[in-house]
Amino acid sequence: MVLLKRSVPFLLAFVGVYLLVFWSLCRLTYHGTPLIYSTSPVLLMKGGDTYQRFREFDPDSTYDVLFIGSSHAYRGYDAAYFTRHGRSAFNLGSSAQTPMNSYFLLKDLVKPDHVGLVVMDVYVGALENVGLESTCDLAQNIPSERAVLGMALTLHDPRVLNVLTLRWLMRDRGPMYVDSTYRPGGGALRTDSLKQPPTFDLGRPLHLEPVQVRYLRKIIRYCAENHIPLVLSDHYAPHASDHERHAAYVRELACIIGPDGPPFIDKSYAHHLSDMDHFFDYNHLNAAGAEIFSADLLDELQRRGLLPPR
Repeated sequence: MVLLKRSVPFLLAFVGVYLLVFWSLCRLTYHGTPLIYSTSPVLLMKGGDTYQRFREFDPDSTYDVLFIGSSHAYRGYDAAYFTRHGRSAFNLGSSAQTPMNSYFLLKDLVKPDHVGLVVMDVYVGALENVGLESTCDLAQNIPSERAVLGMALTLHDPRVLNVLTLRWLMRDRGPMYVDSTYRPGGGALRTDSLKQPPTFDLGRPLHLEPVQVRYLRKIIRYCAENHIPLVLSDHYAPHASDHERHAAYVRELACIIGPDGPPFIDKSYAHHLSDMDHFFDYNHLNAAGAEIFSADLLDELQRRGLLPPR
C-alpha cells in the first residue's frame, strides 16, 4: 500500500511530462509540418482518401451495396459505376484494412437496416497483416471513437497509445492533405498503368494471421445475426501472379467460411485483362480495370440474385 502511494505522484508526473512533450511536438513545426510526425512511422497525418471517404459517408443514408476491405476495395470496386447503373453504393475500404478493422467499422458506422448488401474484399494480404498500419490510418481519420478504441485494444501494441494521443491532440485540426485520385462514393482510382510486366516471388508460404481469421469469422457471424446480406469477393489478379498460392488461400477461406457461410466470388483469374494495361502496380487495378471488374461483379451479383430488389 505504501509503495502504491509513493508510485502515484511519479506516475502523474510521468503522464504530465509525456503529454507536455507530445503537445509541444504537435505545435512545433519544420517547413510547416509538426515535428511529432518525424518521431515515429506509426504517427500518420490526418487527411487523404481515408479522411475524405469517412467524411462523405452518411450512416443515415440507405445503400444497396457497401464495399469494404483494403486498398483492393477502394481502388478496384467502383461504387460510382454501381450508382450509375441504378444501385446506390459506397466504398468503405481503406489502406491495408484488415478484417479486424472492417469488423469495428461495420459495427459502429453501418446501420444494419440501411444497407442491402455488404461486399467484402478478402485480398490475401489483408489476412496476412496484423493491422497496425490500417489502425494508425483509421485512428486519425474516422469519426467513431468507439471503433478506434476497439481496434487499438485488439492490437495489444504499446505504440497505439501514441496513436490515440495524437488523435486526441489533433482532433480539432482539419486534414493536412488530400488525395487527388479520390472520387465521390469512396473510391480512389488511378488512371496510370504499368510500364513493364510485373514480376512475382512465386512459392512464398501462406500464413494467415490468427486474429484476422478470427475477425473474419466474427464479421460473418455479425452479419448473419443482424440480417445483413454478405458476399466475400476477390478481384482480378495479374495472370503472372502465384496461382498455386492463391489456390491454397481459397482452400483456407473455404474452411473459414464453412458450408453455411456467405458466398465467395473469386474473380482472380476469371478475366482476360492485360497485366500491364489494366493495373497500376503489381496487384491494384487502375481505373480502366476497375470499371471492367465492377461491371463483371454487378452482372454476377444480379445473375445470382444477391442484390436486394430495386
